Amino acid sequence: MLSQTLKVRSQSKYRDSTAPVRNCFVCGSKALGVNFGALTCAPCKAFFRRNARRKEVLQIQCQHEDLDHSINQCNDNMSICSELRHCTTCRLRRCFEVGMNASLVRSDEEKQRYKQIILVNRQRRRSSIKLLTRRAPQISETIPSDNALLKEKDWRFLSKIVDAYENYCLKKFIENRKNIINNEINFDNKPSANINHYKEVCLNNIKSFLSFLLSIPTVQSLSANNRYYLFKHNIRSLLLPNFHEIEQTCFSESWQVNIDNAATEFIFGKTLFDDFVQIRKKAESVLITDPAVTRLWLIILFFSTPLLCLYDRSLPNISKESRLDINKIQNSFTTLLWNYLSHRHEYFDATQIFSNLIYIYLQMQRISQAMNHEVQMRNDLVDMNQAFNQAVAFESDME
Repeated sequence: MLSQTLKVRSQSKYRDSTAPVRNCFVCGSKALGVNFGALTCAPCKAFFRRNARRKEVLQIQCQHEDLDHSINQCNDNMSICSELRHCTTCRLRRCFEVGMNASLVRSDEEKQRYKQIILVNRQRRRSSIKLLTRRAPQISETIPSDNALLKEKDWRFLSKIVDAYENYCLKKFIENRKNIINNEINFDNKPSANINHYKEVCLNNIKSFLSFLLSIPTVQSLSANNRYYLFKHNIRSLLLPNFHEIEQTCFSESWQVNIDNAATEFIFGKTLFDDFVQIRKKAESVLITDPAVTRLWLIILFFSTPLLCLYDRSLPNISKESRLDINKIQNSFTTLLWNYLSHRHEYFDATQIFSNLIYIYLQMQRISQAMNHEVQMRNDLVDMNQAFNQAVAFESDME
């Protein structure tokens, strides 16, 4: 059983292109549907769910108020700046202004009751189906339907993946990012400051992603050697795909984005930075926004042996039997992803979504490989490279 968030974000981008485009009442981007009482996009829905009951946010002064000459006035005479996507205060004010209702955000107890209701209704439907089957058996029963592609345990597993990513990766990333911000209050844009900022952001990405992976029972069940092998070979290659997934939910102020971009461009130069920006924009326009798909895809890529086609003798190796065992795990996750896509989308859409996942990752892999090569070869980035290696080698005491 998937959460309400999964249901909203799982809308296909490949439906009828002639349908009218509806804009989010909060930020003006493409809306997915009515959420908490107003027509909004997925990011604004997630933002309101996280902040709806944080009324103290409304008392914080807008950071853009003195700089913004295009300020709008809402009904309670509070100003809303034009930097809405990068101003927490004004964004929350706007959410309430357009009619979003905090009482519609489920509490933990309400979520549990909702899950119980769904389970009871599902059991009732199954009982009714069994009763009808006994009375009038059909020849078509021998033909598998879309509903037969996924079992209840598959739905539970997909739901756990979505929740685990939010509880381990996203929460850890947000907490660590606060510490990074507090330590860089007087950011001076010097070479050392840019290098340190990029290093801390990437280490946060690595540690948050590892926290998510280690919460997955299948990863926990791996032998220490196999887990160490996958960490060393694949984690750094998955930083860019994981950062894209984080960006779909995590809100960043405009000044934070500017510091991130400045540090990245300083280290890798304009050409590689422009490629980096281009593939991020391409991913936003092409990839489906269903968290069950994108997060399961990260797990599938992690179980590659190895992910990169270039063999590095300095990295650990495992036996052929271990590779085959890991390949079986990867195949099971890939089958689950395809069954899920086939269930929620028609065959053509499912194929297109899967193709886009592969295409975007291959483009990200090209950029990631160039960036990793830069970090590994430059003398002024030796400390950064060592820090990245140590972050993915916390089991380095194994033989």
